[in-house]
Amino acid sequence: MDSDVREILDRFENLDAPARRLVYRHVLMQLRLHEWRDVRDHVDRISFHKDILGALPPELAMQITRYLGLSELHVLQRVSKGWYSLLSSDLVRDAAFRRYTGRKTDSAAAGALDKFSAYARHRTRLERGQPVWKAHFPNYQPLPKTSEVSTLDYCNGRVAWIDEENRDFFVGVRLSDRIIGATSPRGNCHIWDLHSEESAWFRLPSLQYRFFVASGTSVAFSFSDGLPNGGYVLHWEFMSHAARAIDIAPNLGYMALNAAAKTLTTVHLEASYGQLRVEKHLLDEPTLQEREQLPSYTLDLPLTEDDNRCVEIGSPDEGSSFSDRMGIFSIMTTEGQSLATCSVVVVSYDPRTDQIDLHVLHPKLAPFYPLCMTAVDQNILYYLRNDDGKPQISISNPTATVPHRLSKYMNLQLPREATSRVYSHITCFALRGDRECTLMIDENGLKVWSFNEACPSGM
Repeated sequence: MDSDVREILDRFENLDAPARRLVYRHVLMQLRLHEWRDVRDHVDRISFHKDILGALPPELAMQITRYLGLSELHVLQRVSKGWYSLLSSDLVRDAAFRRYTGRKTDSAAAGALDKFSAYARHRTRLERGQPVWKAHFPNYQPLPKTSEVSTLDYCNGRVAWIDEENRDFFVGVRLSDRIIGATSPRGNCHIWDLHSEESAWFRLPSLQYRFFVASGTSVAFSFSDGLPNGGYVLHWEFMSHAARAIDIAPNLGYMALNAAAKTLTTVHLEASYGQLRVEKHLLDEPTLQEREQLPSYTLDLPLTEDDNRCVEIGSPDEGSSFSDRMGIFSIMTTEGQSLATCSVVVVSYDPRTDQIDLHVLHPKLAPFYPLCMTAVDQNILYYLRNDDGKPQISISNPTATVPHRLSKYMNLQLPREATSRVYSHITCFALRGDRECTLMIDENGLKVWSFNEACPSGM
């Protein structure tokens, strides 16, 4: 290199930032066309991207991965060896597993990676509505007629309903992984253990209960919620035949029982009508210290364009029935608002993470009425949607990039109406399910979609 050129470069390198900017701008203004082409070729070979994630310490990078879904974690592992090493590490994998299931993983245990991979595939299929197998059983018996699906309940692959041939007449039925509970017009609640086949019954204080839920070997009823100071929940345990009344706040809109954690979760509409309050209760009589430590928090309801909105507990229609597995809050901006212009907030409970999930169905999503839906996993709701006159299963996932999407793989095989009006046979639909299996009953029979790889195809 010529000494004069070397001197110019050395002096340029020693300049401060403003002086360097002034010099290279003047040099650029003096370049000829062929020299600009040479500059362009050099610029094209320079990368202006920086691997920020790879440059961060693993602890900070893990905080960023908290905002990634399981499918995104899998896809981004292909970016580079560094990203693969980070995103497949025990630290990131354990954090993701806890976020979705509320449990830790033992990274040192045999098959820990295979277990996480199987869970990730399962969760991704639920998010996409992509079952492992599906089946259709026309005129399937002995499930109830489509006009009687409001009495049907589902849990862990089992279905329970009220049969007209029972010796005793029942008005409500609930199913858990351990028991079946049914109420009679005489004010009795009958319980049957699915494992031991033992049975028991107890007397209800009133048939005017609002919610009836079951979990494990327990059932719970809510009473007198219309009182200004709230009401109470009656909890009854099958194994001990012990009952306990739990005082609750007013405006109860939903409640969930978790027998494994021995807790009751209640959701109440706040007086401001802009928030929901979530409260925890212990099924066993709590000490004063335990009572003070029980968590309570609020969730904001979605905003509307009209500040004079009205929030009501319950569905805007009278035909929706979910066996109290979900709660509905209707958001109306005018009195007597039609169903087509009313937004609804669906509240569900995930027992594994012990969290309340909210799903918002706006009128533009065109949900069918009476509402037909089921919560299958944390933050995942399947609901029936009016897709230009054709019933379709849509998926609500508030944490996804696209919160609402139609399932391409769960075809209901139902015809499209001539117009986009509400489907004429909607009152004959029932959608039930969980993370293992989803089923639907309509006038064409029974449809089953399984998401469990270990479950053999067919029934």
